[in-house]
Amino acid sequence: MQDVNFQPVFDYIDQTKQELFDKLASKEDLNMLKNSVDAYAKQSKDMYQEVTVLVAKVSRMENWIKQASTKLGIEYQV
Repeated sequence: MQDVNFQPVFDYIDQTKQELFDKLASKEDLNMLKNSVDAYAKQSKDMYQEVTVLVAKVSRMENWIKQASTKLGIEYQV
């Protein structure tokens, strides 16, 4: 029976494994990504709240314009 040298195969597997581990994201990378997503979520939430406030303002202004146009006898058209 002939002895087979598997060391080159093991070396190749170790090298490939190390290359794969090197490509994985580090904890720092994941924390930076999480912080970026959190910041974007906060911006989106803030923007939604601002839009909600602006819609309410426009609605109040439109009601005021309708009331004023009725009192002035001017037809209000949207």
